[in-house]
Amino acid sequence: MTDSGFVEVRGVGRERNVGWRVLSGLLVAVGPVVAALADGTSQLVLGGVLAIVLVPTGVGLWRGTTRAKRRLLRLDEVGLPATAAILTAANCV
Repeated sequence: MTDSGFVEVRGVGRERNVGWRVLSGLLVAVGPVVAALADGTSQLVLGGVLAIVLVPTGVGLWRGTTRAKRRLLRLDEVGLPATAAILTAANCV
């Protein structure tokens, strides 16, 4: 709370998003690792299928995280400050 009685609200999503980056990296790596460590044909096929499905998913997750962060930072940069009025308050325990 500031001296004037206003509460400063900071939005979410402006941090580094390490969890999403790690998850997308794991998704990208799973298929090729399974295929590389395959002992038989079935594991090689499984690794190939996982690579075909999970690599684009991981890349999409990485790009989505980057785009969302970029949009939020752009909003912070050019957005207009606003004052809000609290209409109701509930006791959240």
